[in-house]
Amino acid sequence: MGVWATVLALLALVVGAVAWALPARWGAVTPVVLRAHGAGTPGMVETASGWVAGGKPGPAAWMLAASIRAGLMGTNELSARLTGSLITQPGYRVLGGGDALLGRVTGLRVPLLTNAMLSAFDLFLPTTNRAVLREFLSSSRLPVTQGLLRARGFAPKQFVAADRAGGQPLEAVLLMAATLGESESFHPDFARELAVLGAAALDGQPADELEEVLLDLLMVGRRLDWTSVRELLRVMPDRDALRQWTTVVRGSPEELAELFSAAVLSQRPAGIARRWSDPKEREGLRVALTGGSGSVRAFAEGKLPVRAAKWSLDEAAPWVARMGWLGALARTGLMWFAGLIAATALRLLLWDPYGRKRQGGNGWGGSLILACSIALFLNLASEPIPSRNPIKNVPRVRLLTGAETAPPPISKSSKKGPIMEATTIATIVLFAVIQATVYIICRRKISEIRSMSEPPGLRLRLMENEENLFDAGLYVGIAGTAAALVLQVLQLVEANLLAAYSSNLMGIVTVALVKIRHVRPIKRELILEGSTGSHDVVVGTAAVPREI
Repeated sequence: MGVWATVLALLALVVGAVAWALPARWGAVTPVVLRAHGAGTPGMVETASGWVAGGKPGPAAWMLAASIRAGLMGTNELSARLTGSLITQPGYRVLGGGDALLGRVTGLRVPLLTNAMLSAFDLFLPTTNRAVLREFLSSSRLPVTQGLLRARGFAPKQFVAADRAGGQPLEAVLLMAATLGESESFHPDFARELAVLGAAALDGQPADELEEVLLDLLMVGRRLDWTSVRELLRVMPDRDALRQWTTVVRGSPEELAELFSAAVLSQRPAGIARRWSDPKEREGLRVALTGGSGSVRAFAEGKLPVRAAKWSLDEAAPWVARMGWLGALARTGLMWFAGLIAATALRLLLWDPYGRKRQGGNGWGGSLILACSIALFLNLASEPIPSRNPIKNVPRVRLLTGAETAPPPISKSSKKGPIMEATTIATIVLFAVIQATVYIICRRKISEIRSMSEPPGLRLRLMENEENLFDAGLYVGIAGTAAALVLQVLQLVEANLLAAYSSNLMGIVTVALVKIRHVRPIKRELILEGSTGSHDVVVGTAAVPREI
């Protein structure tokens, strides 16, 4: 039995280690799996190199900046090619690349040389250029161009009206949008949406939805060159996606290169904005950018956070990336199998040491419970711990002026969060299952001794011999608390004293239940049974021999 128990224990250790090392998780995506999604797809350096070769140094410069910040290889060669392209074609500094439509506009005045690329909005702001573009676009037959040109007379709420002093920005952004529509730079769905909004805008009437789109286009045009604006809007499916993307750019202007590169590579700008809105997910985007476009697309479409694993079998990452949730299911199955093997080994080693058939059943119920406990522990311990939300609403000292009033107090109900986190509940459930297993083992041992045919005195001595087993709940509870505290000190798990000390508390409850509810009555029964069958009768304090 001992040899088989050792073999099974080693097999359980191997299976559990393999399952633990698989980079598949239910609650997260590991970086190696996220990068595996990008295998065979062009990355930032390759995409930027293609833009330089195609005469689009503007977007290539933004992607080069993101590649340098990501620490990718090949950025020096890309930078040299980009510089050479701008030297041979100095006009690219104006538009960020060539543009066949604007090349046909006569009388368009733009600076030939600048130290940096000209922003797209600055190209449409001069009075001369606006007049030339109005005349050039007036002959267009595209619905989106016609609708945007006719919308010039609507009554704005955040802009100054185009026909008044100071209305140059509104007219400039309208002309910029009309030029984008004429050059077919908008996503087809977005172009149809803008055509409807432009046609619905009436002179002297507000057009709130159109104005919101124009404000977003103004923000994009002020930060990007003309060619980069065109590349971005090709992948922008609608105005909601544009609003989400510009919102995160306003909040993180220093990360514009990464956000632009991610939106273009993934062709999912709304997904990128959604993930970036959570500060805990921003590092995941940076990891995705180090892979190919497939990695960025998988990040934008996914919902799981990106969390690094302490120990991972990186060679299995491509398989996990292809299998999806089936990889996590296979890993969980291996952990349950390892738990079953370990429980069988413990049963052979501890529960039946002499190879005798126990009374009261074969004990597989307890083995299954122990197997479930081991597998549950492995699954919970290997899953990533969700990071805590940053503390918000930190009180600040603020002096109120006479025109201001104190803000209304925040109700307590608005601050109230969940009583316990999901990981805390899962840990407490794990400790409860372990203590339940100990309780069942103790109950089975008590029933086994009670049903023996040996004399009461011998059974009483056997009960006393199992005192250490009956105290096992307390030992396991203390061990669980100590292990949890050590893991918290080493920062392998999230610090949570409630989850740690719950193991000790449950151990105390289990031992009290076993000894008071079960052991004490059985001992009393055996003592009385032994006294009844003895040759002496106890009277007061003296023992009187019984007559036979």
